[in-house]
Parts: sequence; C-alpha cells; structure tokens
Amino acid sequence: MNGARPGLRGDVVFAGVLALAGLVVAVQSLIYGLMDEGRLGPGAVPFIAGLALALTAGSIAVGALRHGPAEEGRETGLSDVDAEIAAAAAEAEAPGAGSRSVALFALLAGALLASQVIGLVPAAVLFVFVTAVAVERLPLVKALTLAGVAALMIWAIFILLLDIPF
Repeated sequence: MNGARPGLRGDVVFAGVLALAGLVVAVQSLIYGLMDEGRLGPGAVPFIAGLALALTAGSIAVGALRHGPAEEGRETGLSDVDAEIAAAAAEAEAPGAGSRSVALFALLAGALLASQVIGLVPAAVLFVFVTAVAVERLPLVKALTLAGVAALMIWAIFILLLDIPF
C-alpha cells in the first residue's frame, strides 16, 4: 500500500471530476453572454451554477485531503448543523419515512395547482409555510418566519436580480 487512506483517492477524483465539469459549464456559458442590455443574459445562470459546482467540489476535495474520507465509527467532526442534517437523513431512512415523501409530493402538486389560481409567488410561500407546519412540525412563529424569508428571497431574485415585473 502506498500510504493513502482507503477511499481518499475516490473522494478526491470524484470531487475533481465535478469541479472540472463545473468549470467547463462556466466557461461554455460565456458564449451566451452574462449580460444582455443591462439585464442578466442567457449565460448568467449556467455560469453561476458552474462556478458553484466547481467551488463546492473543490471544498469537498480539500476536506477529503485534510480529514480523509468519513469512516463508520470514526468521529466525523461535523458541526451542529451538519449533525442535525445527518440525523434527519437517518430519520428519513427509518420505516414510515415514505409517508413524509408522499406528503411533500402532494403538497408540491397542490402548490403547482394553486399557482394557476393565486400565482406562483403566493403559492410558493404558502407551500413553504404548510410544509414547515405540517411536515416539519415547526412552531407557527418559525414557520411564518421561514415563509417570510422565502417571500423576500423570491422577491429579491425575480424583482431585483432578474428584473421581471409582476
């Protein structure tokens, strides 16, 4: 053995392939232009997505090189938020977790149907609120806060960034 930790090479190679794919997408999107008459051009979103993929993959590769691949039974060094996400993922794999997926699918279908009547933004905000209360079991104040943040993000993206009139 060459002293490399098991799984390390695979993690780094996979992250490298993802980073390369992200960079290719970012460079190719420049063909379409990032700006068009003062507004975002058709290449802007693929450029941002490609860069995000490359940066995320790069951070995965750096983490694997610094800490090695996570192994079962080994301290992972997860932050509190990461540990919460890992616990939620384990819970999602538990028996009966499929009903939660069905509920989310039904709520999404309902939001899409409602968007035809009340519009996309109110339907999306309502979807976030109902999901937070009914599926995630958040208290009403937290669910309302989450829905409010979603509304502000939607407004910022579509009105400020994309300059799409409502």
